Amino acid sequence: MVRAHLLELAGDRRGAAELFRAASRATASLPERHHLAIRAARLAGPGADAD
Repeated sequence: MVRAHLLELAGDRRGAAELFRAASRATASLPERHHLAIRAARLAGPGADAD
């Protein structure tokens, strides 16, 4: 998750979204899974290729 956050800060929305999705699949915590999936969806949404 740290790498995903750093990629997001660096402007790599696509890379960050991929890592957030992977983290979402890897966690057993349903609230955390939901949070990470939403974060990935926001990054992959409109403007994701605007870097």
